[in-house]
Amino acid sequence: EMLNKATREELHLLQGVENVRAKAIIDARPFERLNELMLLDGFGEKTVQKLVTTAMLQHEVSAGEQP
Repeated sequence: EMLNKATREELHLLQGVENVRAKAIIDARPFERLNELMLLDGFGEKTVQKLVTTAMLQHEVSAGEQP
C-alpha cells in the first residue's frame, strides 16, 4: 500500500530508490504485490528484497508510534 500512496520524496527514503526508480514506481502504480516491481526496468530481486525489508521496518516503526 505504501508504494501506491508514497510521494516521490517518500520513495527516496527507501533504500535503493533514486529519482529514476521513484518515477518508475509512480508511473506503474497501482501494485498489488511488491514483487511486481521486478517487472520494471532497474528492479531486480536484490533491489526488491531491500525495499521489502525497508518497508517492513517502516511499518513496524509506524505501528509502534500509534496509541
